[in-house]
Amino acid sequence: MSQLPNLQSLDLRSSRNITDASLIEIGRRCPNLQTLKLQYNAQFRVRDASVLELVTGCPNLQTLNLRSTSITEISFSEVARRCSNLQSLELAGCYDMTDAGLLEVGRRCSNLQSLNLDCCSGVTDVAVSEVARGCPNLQSLNLRGARLTDASVTELARGCPNLQYLNLNECYDITDVSLLELGRGCPNLQIIKCKDSKRITTTGVLELRRGCPNLQNHGVPYAA
Repeated sequence: MSQLPNLQSLDLRSSRNITDASLIEIGRRCPNLQTLKLQYNAQFRVRDASVLELVTGCPNLQTLNLRSTSITEISFSEVARRCSNLQSLELAGCYDMTDAGLLEVGRRCSNLQSLNLDCCSGVTDVAVSEVARGCPNLQSLNLRGARLTDASVTELARGCPNLQYLNLNECYDITDVSLLELGRGCPNLQIIKCKDSKRITTTGVLELRRGCPNLQNHGVPYAA
């Protein structure tokens, strides 16, 4: 593989023969890479060691898709430290992801606009609150399946006024308190999904609608 100093975008989601060695070479030869999209397949499991090599060599990454890979906090903390210009981060289906890795995102990635943590059940209020405080430009956030309470959603409402999309499906402890805070703090919200919390009532939905005039879908089928 020759030097590719001008390569800025690389989509490997359909590739079947990617190995850890491939990622290491990308890190060594593509210093100006801004977009990288990977995805799990039967032949390839991303390992922490190769991700560390990748982000060491590609500090300008703005879009990173590691969907359904086996990345852990061991390497992900380093991703946030070395790629502080990240704007879009896809970690859906990264089942080994925990608060420890995501804390660095909140501390380092202030330009983040999109974060997908779908099915990252190891994520809790601790990391989400840190992201809320450190990523004020967030517009899209998927937290389906995270172990959250109203505490972290309140932090999001107060710290991320530009939110337009929020997925809280399978976050069973969310209540009307979250919707009240979102209505006060996120006037640009257009879509919210929270159909699995039975503790949300019509009262919360009405307050959310009052504060979010552009709301298209509140995702609560049993509330008005």
